[in-house]
Amino acid sequence: MAIMTHNGSKATRPRLVNTDGADLPRAQLKLALELADTAKGDLTDRIAEAAATVGADLLFMLPAPDGSGPSAMVHLADETGDRFLQVQPAAEGMAVSEGDEVNPHFLSLARTSVDVLRKIGDDPDVRALAKAN
Repeated sequence: MAIMTHNGSKATRPRLVNTDGADLPRAQLKLALELADTAKGDLTDRIAEAAATVGADLLFMLPAPDGSGPSAMVHLADETGDRFLQVQPAAEGMAVSEGDEVNPHFLSLARTSVDVLRKIGDDPDVRALAKAN
């Protein structure tokens, strides 16, 4: 499968990018962020809502290490494993990064956060407490 993308330059032709499903959640998240109602809620709420529309979770929102503003990490778990997407405000809308484009410190924190959340979820005492509430 291929989708058309455009780099914003009027002089170039749109290019085809092979997604074979791998880039689909990233593209869906980007679209959900673009469609988010900017008058409704703060940036964290909009990112959390957009993540939920693609079956992902907002892990955390922190200042970007380079001082360029806020940066969020979104986690998507599917049949292929864990995927981590970094979301940051960009000149036009929101930038969604993945893989080598993600800040390595943010990626490490995201992986650790997911590991801790899974361990907490596997704890029988925590599950019993959750059922009681």
